[in-house]
Amino acid sequence: SWPLPPTASGKPPVAVPTGLDGAAYDNDMFVRAAVDRRRVWVGEQLTLSVYLYVRAGLGGRPEVTREPDLDGFYSIDRLEPTRALTSNDQYVGDSRFSVVLLRQVTLFPLRAGSLRIGPAQVTLSLGGSLFFAPPEPVRRVGVPVEIEVLALPAQGRPVGFEAPNVGHLEFDASVDRSEIRGDEAVTLSLRVRGEGNV
Repeated sequence: SWPLPPTASGKPPVAVPTGLDGAAYDNDMFVRAAVDRRRVWVGEQLTLSVYLYVRAGLGGRPEVTREPDLDGFYSIDRLEPTRALTSNDQYVGDSRFSVVLLRQVTLFPLRAGSLRIGPAQVTLSLGGSLFFAPPEPVRRVGVPVEIEVLALPAQGRPVGFEAPNVGHLEFDASVDRSEIRGDEAVTLSLRVRGEGNV
């Protein structure tokens, strides 16, 4: 089992409210990793979203100081890490939190078995004032998420098939003219068509 991070007060975290998976619940601040599915086939797409929940509201910009470990997955970032962050209010039980989406990644598992998405680590400066103590960095670590990846059926596979194949695709290339002078431009067009993960 994985140790749960302490709360800002140093007390052990309380039980996770019903329906809040992918997080070590904390009364003050916690990281949540949410996936849209936990059981997929090799090569099937799933989406990972990493959120930060803050009870006192965002006083600064959260920093992801350790990215999720995505070993065993092909990944595509869907959000620019340096974009402006916006938050919305969400109740967890009877407590209201400011919630910000930090990362969103499209994942494609490359092998069958139980794959683990490692926890992200996030740091945010909280507290402080203009005339007294400066804000102090508060660090939280998420929890790992297990994904069950099923092997593709062996029956009916075409000759030369490999599990990481993205599909059957065809590429066409064409130019708008076959003869030009030395100072003229030519337009090259590429077209991809077929079925699969593109």
